[in-house]
Order: sequence, then structure tokens, then C-alpha cells
Amino acid sequence: MPIKGLSDIRRITRGGHIRLGERVERTRDGKTVTYPQKSDHFIADFDDPEMESLFYKIYGDKPTVIRVAFPSDNADNFFQQWYKCYGSTSGLKCKGDGEIAQRIVDNEMVELPCPSPDECDFAQANGCKRIASLQCFIKGLPGLNVFQVNTSSFNSIVNLNSGIDMLRWARGGRTISGVWVDLILKEQQAQATVKGKQQAVTIYVMELKIPVSLDNVNQLVSCVEAPAMLPPPDDKRDEYLQPVNGFAPDPDPEPAPEPVKAEPSNGSLETDPDVVAAFSMAKTSDVKKRALLVSATENGWSKGKLIEKVLGKNGSQKVPAPAPASATAKQADIADDF
Repeated sequence: MPIKGLSDIRRITRGGHIRLGERVERTRDGKTVTYPQKSDHFIADFDDPEMESLFYKIYGDKPTVIRVAFPSDNADNFFQQWYKCYGSTSGLKCKGDGEIAQRIVDNEMVELPCPSPDECDFAQANGCKRIASLQCFIKGLPGLNVFQVNTSSFNSIVNLNSGIDMLRWARGGRTISGVWVDLILKEQQAQATVKGKQQAVTIYVMELKIPVSLDNVNQLVSCVEAPAMLPPPDDKRDEYLQPVNGFAPDPDPEPAPEPVKAEPSNGSLETDPDVVAAFSMAKTSDVKKRALLVSATENGWSKGKLIEKVLGKNGSQKVPAPAPASATAKQADIADDF
């Protein structure tokens, strides 16, 4: 007799990862340290070296476009998105969706409120970060393996979610599993706060391209008739997204062509009377205070937005009117996003 809840489970195997960065060595304090560094092309990190070699033979030495297909109709299965934190270990300590978190407490998994990393002392102390894991087939590779692509990029997550929904629309409600589309890694310009100044930086973001137009949308066909049972995403600490040694320093970026008025620096916000009053009113802990000030600097928050974040549920209290935010001061992706 079969074992209920076990004998009926089927899973396809994962053949490895597609990375958006590579390992580089730098000297720090007289020692050689390994860091991840962003890449302008996809990098294969497969379990099978021959499969890896074939991947580059098909897509080139520095591929920026890969033809992929999803193994399921349910994006919650093949494109999971969570806030995750690991602390100094490789095992997952906590993951949440912005409302509910599952956290290891005294060796037991418990459910707790998840206010998002900017509002959570545990997240700040343990390096919580948004991570999305895309699992897909790659055209031209033998076998029936899925490959995992991890990203923490805000833009990449939005682009991929949008592309998946567009594919679903183009298919007219029919299955999207097994339909070949193009996964693209492309260059994009953004503004970031570097050493207290707004700078033009280059980031690399993923998007999906559906290889048809409205004139030939009927050519989108699925090569399978049923979705596959996926393995759960690899939840081990991803050293490319949450490295113990931090990220490799990039060369100083070129200044923006036109001067941009930057938001106040961390220091000036910290001493601003209205901000000080808001921290006092909210009885903000030192850890959370430091985290909010760092987030304000990195993301170009106005004073008003920082005060909103500080007061949270107490936002009905009287606060200074927020200054208008500069559109160019908003960061699309922080510099270490992959």
C-alpha cells in the first residue's frame, strides 16, 4: 500500500542556478577576501559541468538572453518572493511576506507579524532582504531539469511579475507552463546616493520578452500538457545576494550629467529637530533608529517620508508637512541588488 502524503508526491530535479553576479577577490586589511560582484550577463552555475559547457555553446560566452519556459501555471510555485534573513548562518532564520513571518524561535517554527525589514528590529539585526526565486526550464538543454535564478532587485521582480501576467493574458487563460519566452538581462541607468551625493549608476535588471506580436499571438503554444511538481526553491543562504563579507566595491560612478538636489545626509536628518521629535514621540529603539536613518539616506527619502516611517501607526499625530520629493532622487535599485 502507498504511504499517504508521501507516495503520491512527484518532483522534477533542479540542475543548478543561473547567477547574476560572479566572485571576485579583493585585498582587505592585508588579506584576500572573496566578494560577489554584479555581472552584465547571465552566469551558469550548474551541477553538471557538461551541461554548463553546453549552455555557453548555445547562448554564447556572455549571454544576456536565455529562452526559458515555466514548469507550472502557478507563479506562487515557480516564482516565490519573500523577505528572508539568515544572520551569520546558511540556514534560513525567518521569512515573511510583509504581513506574516515564519521564524525559528527556540528551535521551533512560529508565526509572527511581518512589518517589512525597515520596520523590524529582528530584520535589521539579521540582515533581512527581499529575495525572489524563479525556477524555469532552459531551451536546448537535455533532460527535464529546472534551473533557479535568484534576485533581490525591485525592478527585476516587478518586470518578471508583469511579464508572467502578460503571458497569461496572451495565452487567453490557457496554460502558460511549457511556453517558450525570452529571459533578458539588460542595462538600466538609475540614480543612487553615493557618499552623500546623487550619482548616476548602471544597474542590470531582468525582464521577460514574449516572442510574438498581436498579429501572431496564436503561435504561442505549450510544449507540455500538464504542469510539473516543482522542488521547493533552494532556501540556503545565497552568498551572491547576502554575502558574509559584503559586496565588492564598485569603481566610483560617473557623476550625473545634471546636478541633482540631494536629500539631507544621514547626519543632517539625524539632528533635524522635527525628526528628533518624531523619534522621541514614537519611542524608537536605537537599532530601529539607525536602520531608518540608513534607509532614508540610501533611498533618498524626504524628511516627511522619514517621519511617516518613524511614526507608523501613530501617523495621525501632528507631523511636519513633507517636502516634495525629487523624482530623480528616488533609487530604482540599491547598488548591491542582483
